[in-house]
Amino acid sequence: MSPKDKLKEGDFLTLLEKFTDEELEEELERRKSPPPVEELVNTSNIRDQAAQYLDDVHRYGHPQKDAEHFIFEAVMTAFYGNDVWSWLNKHNKG
Repeated sequence: MSPKDKLKEGDFLTLLEKFTDEELEEELERRKSPPPVEELVNTSNIRDQAAQYLDDVHRYGHPQKDAEHFIFEAVMTAFYGNDVWSWLNKHNKG
């Protein structure tokens, strides 16, 4: 049995009472909003993917299949971190 399972409903209320309404509302809003942009963006993977795209067009006359998707993934991960995919999977309705 996990520690969470051992907690009773009253225990949760006791924990929640330690926070102000404002703090709880801020936490709810944080959970609804997209992940923050990473402060230190590592663009090396974006650069590598873009270079590969150009190299493939030069060598073969067309980019690798799904190259745009790989570049998109590199951009999103660089700016928002790996957690962006969990957030998108949870909130994307399309």
